Amino acid sequence: MNTKQRHLFFFAAVFAVLASPVRTNAQTTYGSIVGTVTDPSGSAVAGTEVVLTNLGTGEKRTEPTNSDGLYQFVNILPVQYSVSIEKPGFKRVVRTPITVETETTTRIDLTLQVGEVSQTVEVTAQTPLLQPETSSLGTVVEQKQLNELPLNGRNPMNLVARRWCHRVNRNRTRMARIRSRGAIIRSAAVWRTRA
Repeated sequence: MNTKQRHLFFFAAVFAVLASPVRTNAQTTYGSIVGTVTDPSGSAVAGTEVVLTNLGTGEKRTEPTNSDGLYQFVNILPVQYSVSIEKPGFKRVVRTPITVETETTTRIDLTLQVGEVSQTVEVTAQTPLLQPETSSLGTVVEQKQLNELPLNGRNPMNLVARRWCHRVNRNRTRMARIRSRGAIIRSAAVWRTRA
């Protein structure tokens, strides 16, 4: 091969690599919170600022409600939050703690009560929140639950692989592909949280 042929081969190889389709997994590591703000009569409250506070860092985000009283916080980290509203003529409303999980949409509907802003209605320690916006099945396995299972090494992927028809491919980025009878059924992120 002469130099000209080598250069031509090199550029053809680079073009082939760049032009080939790339297979990616459509996975996100974020969650979202949506909801409706209403007054005591059930009417939508438009233009109200809803404040989302990360309970771990204290970081705050605000989103206004639209004409239907709807608000949404998208692409938020899977941690615990509080949601609050202040509006003149109504009591301050706070919902805490709200646990956001990966790839889930949590619905938090808020009802304002007549009163002064200096008064606060705080709702805490509720039962687990429903996610009616999605039909997917999933769960978060807490560290305590994992420690109590009879698994060798306490590896969360072993929990998934316990069924005979599943095989878990692990890599170094804390991601795993779960195969069921040869087909990839899920790519999963494994998060370790500090208590």
